[in-house]
Amino acid sequence: MKIISLNLIFLFLLTKTSFSQQNIENNIGKSIEKVKIENQKEEVTDPVILTLGCSTAKFSPKIAKKGEVFMGTAIVKYTDGNGNSFGEFSAESTGVLGLTATLSAGTLVSGDDSFLFTIFGTPKSSGTALFLLSIAQVSCTMSLKVD
Repeated sequence: MKIISLNLIFLFLLTKTSFSQQNIENNIGKSIEKVKIENQKEEVTDPVILTLGCSTAKFSPKIAKKGEVFMGTAIVKYTDGNGNSFGEFSAESTGVLGLTATLSAGTLVSGDDSFLFTIFGTPKSSGTALFLLSIAQVSCTMSLKVD
């Protein structure tokens, strides 16, 4: 009888050990997966900048003239770009109507750089043409003098 009970105890211990080892392996596997998921970084695909320098925009030509077709450019600096792509953007002038500033789609540099806007149209009056720019969730207003 002792042989039978020892065999049963051995079988019981073997079965118990086997389940415990499987549970440990399953838990280790789950823990490894959890760590992998927690360590994955969410990739940012939106364009991101910190600042947009409308107040220091450089226009060429520097001044538009009322009633005359204006074809020019504006360079607007930005800081801390993240290297992602951005879509085309355009802004109609307010204040002095009749002009449109357009930025072609492109890719930000990782760091500081500038946007090149083309400005086209015929100013309807003299004064200041204002362009509300909103790029990568940063907004500002650049202004062009119109004589």
